[in-house]
Amino acid sequence: MLVTDPEDWSEENVCVCVEDNGCGMDSITLARLFEPFFTTKAVGEGTGLGMSVVHGILRDHQAAIRVTSKLGAGSSFSVILRPSESQCSDGLEADVVVEEMCDDGLLTRLKRETTILHVDDDELIGSMVERMLTKAGFPAHHYLHPKKALDDVCSGAIGYDLAILDYAMPELDGLSLAKELLRLHPGKPVVITTGFISDDLRKNAPTIGVSELIPKPNTGAQLLKTIERLALQLAQSRATGDSSQTVRVAESPPRAPCSANRVARFETAGGGVAKDQCTGRHQAR
Repeated sequence: MLVTDPEDWSEENVCVCVEDNGCGMDSITLARLFEPFFTTKAVGEGTGLGMSVVHGILRDHQAAIRVTSKLGAGSSFSVILRPSESQCSDGLEADVVVEEMCDDGLLTRLKRETTILHVDDDELIGSMVERMLTKAGFPAHHYLHPKKALDDVCSGAIGYDLAILDYAMPELDGLSLAKELLRLHPGKPVVITTGFISDDLRKNAPTIGVSELIPKPNTGAQLLKTIERLALQLAQSRATGDSSQTVRVAESPPRAPCSANRVARFETAGGGVAKDQCTGRHQAR
């Protein structure tokens, strides 16, 4: 099986090959390998989105993947990447803005004064983001359980300035959690990370005030730059006393090798709700 034919590519390319000696796949499974929501796992154990996400990422990066597998003899995955012809600059514009507006001292203080709420039910991702934020200098609260995070926000046990939420979580999905957080704190940005940005999510997220959607897997640097940029915007809005913004969905950027171009960005909507006005409706879900 080959996704994106590299026959018109240059002679020199980069190939990353991963092989295993597992149970392998039959021809029927192999034919549906990149089909969204297709999984051989039991109900509740897999979403069937992993390889679909891989397919989308490689397509957007103009890359190819070759898969061979034999039942009982393992599988081989070869990712073929084009050589870079030029540096991608479009996706770096927001990063440059942050660097131009903040010297090292100001950026350090900005990080120290911006507390992050991070919620992701994947323990490995949670640990990775925790180490990244600690190293960058951001104080943060990390949760594996969305309902626990919301309970602590409602009770005042924790405070935060910016929330980073996974979308697909048990008990309370990221969009529902974002809606509750934005009802309590409409001036605090919320970012949702997800392995699959559906049309419904792209439509509904800006409606409730979500600032950005970031596709998974994302690089730590990409997520960190997004946090820094939103922290700067938050500091600027506090300085001017203006927390209201226009809700706008940015047009989808053209496909490009740069992964930063794949971020769907929105501007948040403001509005005032007192911090202690928590109805506990999330507990009934």
